Amino acid sequence: MKNWGVLLLVLVIVAGGCAGTRIQRGVQGNYFYSTIPELALDLDPRLEYINKEASSEWNSFLYTERGTRHSYDRYMFADPFAQALVIVSIIKINEGYWSAPDMSKMKNVISSGYEKHLGSRYNFSVRVEKDENGECLLVKEYMRVSGGLGDILVDVIYLESTKDNCQNPDDWGLAVTHDPQKKQRLQEFLENTEKKLQFIDIKSLNLANNRTS
Repeated sequence: MKNWGVLLLVLVIVAGGCAGTRIQRGVQGNYFYSTIPELALDLDPRLEYINKEASSEWNSFLYTERGTRHSYDRYMFADPFAQALVIVSIIKINEGYWSAPDMSKMKNVISSGYEKHLGSRYNFSVRVEKDENGECLLVKEYMRVSGGLGDILVDVIYLESTKDNCQNPDDWGLAVTHDPQKKQRLQEFLENTEKKLQFIDIKSLNLANNRTS
């Protein structure tokens, strides 16, 4: 995948919380951390931190039917040799609240449901996307609504290229049921997700001297 830009399917992380609360958010070695909303990830060292973006703008977001004023941060980590990418997003809506997304309604979904990580419930989907070079991408995405008013959306994505030609992403997912090679590739992807992207207790990190980023 020569152009990572086409893979940026989501928006990301934002400051939220009570007035006077100091929010810490950034990258420490191979860890991502955010104190509000509380989130810490232990990432494979081969996933190199490549970019952060932040914005506040009017936008019709994927999970709302109206234009909403929101702000976000986006943190991205890439392993070009494995053709893998992690995108961590936290979006704060400035009017209204988020509804828990129904991940089963996304396109080309292989499986969906929810998982609990450190007591927080995340809706998830495993699906197939197509990059600009015509290769199929396996994607696992986690989402949860946070904030006292339900005004923060946490979005974490791990994806890998299958290196397969991808005429129709849905065909790749359907083939998992009868193609042993694709079934094995999917299993490897799911195992990689568990190994390379781990939710950890933020209290295990020493954030006292870190700068907010």
